[in-house]
Amino acid sequence: MHDVISNVSSNGTYHNETMSEILSKQTMYISGINTLGVIAFSFAMGAAVCAVGDEAQPIYKFFKALIGVTMKMIQWAIWFSPIGITSLIMSAIVRIKDLEKVGQTMGLFFVTFLVGQCLQQLVVFPIIHFVVTRKNPYKFHYTVLEVLTVVFAPPSSAVGLPYMFKCCEEKNGLDKRVTNFVLPIGVTVNRDGSLIFIMTSAIFVAQTYGIDLDGGTLVIAGLAGCIMSVCVGAVPSSSILVLLMIASTMDIPLGPERLALLMALEWITDRVRTTTNALGNCYVVPFVETLCRKQLDEQSHLVAISETKKDEICEMDEANIPMTGIEESD
Repeated sequence: MHDVISNVSSNGTYHNETMSEILSKQTMYISGINTLGVIAFSFAMGAAVCAVGDEAQPIYKFFKALIGVTMKMIQWAIWFSPIGITSLIMSAIVRIKDLEKVGQTMGLFFVTFLVGQCLQQLVVFPIIHFVVTRKNPYKFHYTVLEVLTVVFAPPSSAVGLPYMFKCCEEKNGLDKRVTNFVLPIGVTVNRDGSLIFIMTSAIFVAQTYGIDLDGGTLVIAGLAGCIMSVCVGAVPSSSILVLLMIASTMDIPLGPERLALLMALEWITDRVRTTTNALGNCYVVPFVETLCRKQLDEQSHLVAISETKKDEICEMDEANIPMTGIEESD
């Protein structure tokens, strides 16, 4: 890149000087957990274990036992979490010098989070529903409000699974084959509301530390969040664990003080994002049914033909059965 600079000499003449700048790319090491590397290695490890087969059973049993031990430790931690979280929040409040400013900052964070969830529920989902099905999305939205009220209290999208079946099949007449396939998978892996919370919280914490996040960092964090949000269980406050890993990926020091501020609002943010997750599960059902309508009709036609032939065979067999036990009189 060349920059031309004009200088005026003592005798009034102009001299143009050309200054050259050499731009070069540099790679640098960022401290923290290589989350994407861990995810890629985990996928490769699982694929290799499946490919090896019976010889890799000891590795499979080891990780299965490790999951059981980890879940038991998490259960112990959950029992003591009310005491720990209360102490964490109280210690963070005591250390705050300007409580009014922090309250305003937390209010702006919550409003941003709430706007993102509302856009997802009232704009993004309805637009996709209308484009694919060509039906009124808000009418469908009204029929599944019962699901949102159910999952708001626990908060867990798995609790609302029976009501998702009820609203989709009985109130909207959707195919049971689609609901039986889509809804259990959606409850397990769909975490769009949780991902909005994770990214919003990570950016909020970065701003409190005065850290500027470039576009590349946001893209990498978004990809990592999409992958890791699938692993989030349908249990309350499970997104906090993913947030810690995302913060490490973005090189954000998520200390106890910032975590305490997020936990102070966790009781309401967890419920709001759970409703988004549950609503997304419901919206996926008509989406999949519309895209697979031709295959579903063909399958129904084949089943009907098979049942018709079966009935004809049964009738023929009944007609060929000899009549026994009847004595004819001379």
